[in-house]
Amino acid sequence: MKRKIQDTAPLLAPDFIDFKLNEAMILSHNKLLEDVEGRLGRLHNYVPLLHDSRVLDLTTSAHHCSLLISVYSRYAMACALIDKKGLHVDKETLMFPLAFDFEVKEVTYNRVESDGTIVPIPPEPVSVYTHMQIISNSAEGVELGMVFFQEPKMHPGKFVLLLLTATSVKVTEKQDDNWHQYFGYEYDHYLDYYKEQKNKGAYVSDSWICGKLIDEVDRFRN
Repeated sequence: MKRKIQDTAPLLAPDFIDFKLNEAMILSHNKLLEDVEGRLGRLHNYVPLLHDSRVLDLTTSAHHCSLLISVYSRYAMACALIDKKGLHVDKETLMFPLAFDFEVKEVTYNRVESDGTIVPIPPEPVSVYTHMQIISNSAEGVELGMVFFQEPKMHPGKFVLLLLTATSVKVTEKQDDNWHQYFGYEYDHYLDYYKEQKNKGAYVSDSWICGKLIDEVDRFRN
């Protein structure tokens, strides 16, 4: 029997079909996130926070999946800092790498049809990471769904669903290293406040909002 996105990963369904989430679905996923925290390590902290991040590399094999992205919310904060402080840093060169290396039991690329049916496809290039959902937690591993967007230059603008069952994951964080490469340590008070708000669940994936965070820090310090 073929799986459907609205049953398998309802939090990801709105990217593919006309589908409305309800509170029970969100609460169920939050509970599952708590249950798998020990198995996912630091990935657990990133599940809801990486939308619109640029994909630098995605490689899959029978037993491995490696994803490297540039975190968009950190990019938004960096752009806001450059604009607010008149810094001479080229925005086009900014990258804030975050890597996930999964050991997997299974990994598949998929398309989703108009009725929600999930159909496996050969691997395809993707350009933007949008969402992730924890699907299940079992002795076999933790099943994850990730949605990626293909820009029109790659394909006529469509979403791709990656399904994988992970037995372990290694997270490599280079965002702070690159931040200090671009800005040194002079502006860490802004970075710390951004992190604090992000960890509280605030929406920080917009340069205008990040600019407001910078203004708030300046008011606190004056």
